[in-house]
Amino acid sequence: MPADAPIYFHEDLYCQVELLPRSAWDFCTRQLGLIADFAKAHRQGIGYADIYLRPDAPTALVDLKLRADDLDRLLAARLPRHRSVTTGYSTHVEPALGTVGYGQQSYCLLVEADKEGIVKGAFLKLASLQPSELEALHGALSELAHTVDLLLVDWERGVLVALADSAALHGYLSRALARGRST
Repeated sequence: MPADAPIYFHEDLYCQVELLPRSAWDFCTRQLGLIADFAKAHRQGIGYADIYLRPDAPTALVDLKLRADDLDRLLAARLPRHRSVTTGYSTHVEPALGTVGYGQQSYCLLVEADKEGIVKGAFLKLASLQPSELEALHGALSELAHTVDLLLVDWERGVLVALADSAALHGYLSRALARGRST
C-alpha cells in the first residue's frame, strides 16, 4: 500500500490497544482486574447484560508533552507514514483529524495530536500481521521505548506490557500474528 493511501480504523478500535505513560501501570493493572471481574459477573449467553465504562487513566500521553513531529521522525524512518486516516462504522466514514498512521492497513500505529502538535493518544490496529511486519512494528515500538517510558495495554485481551521489555513486546506481537485477529 502506498504511504499516501488512507488508513481506516473502525471507531470501536479507538484506544483498545493503547500506549500510555509507564506511570499508569498500577491503574491499568487495577482496571484490567475490574474489567475481568465485571465481564465474569455480567456474562449472559454469548454476550453481556451490562457494559463497563473504563475511566481515563490518571496520566495520559498528553501529560508527557511529546511532540508529534518528533515521533513522526522516529516512526516514519521505520514504518510507512499515512497522513490520511479515516474512522467510522458501517457505511459512515469520516476523517480522523489530527491522526497519522504508521504501518499498513492490516497493522498500524495510530498517533493522534492536538492542534498544537502535542500527542494526545496512540493506539494499535492489528487486523493481521506478517512476520516481516511484526519485526518492523516491534523495531519501531522498541525505538520509541528508547525515547519515552511507555506501556502497551490491550484492554480486550487483558494484556499489559512495558514497551521497554523487548521480549514481552515481541511475544505480544507474535501472539497477535498467530491469532490473525483484529484488535
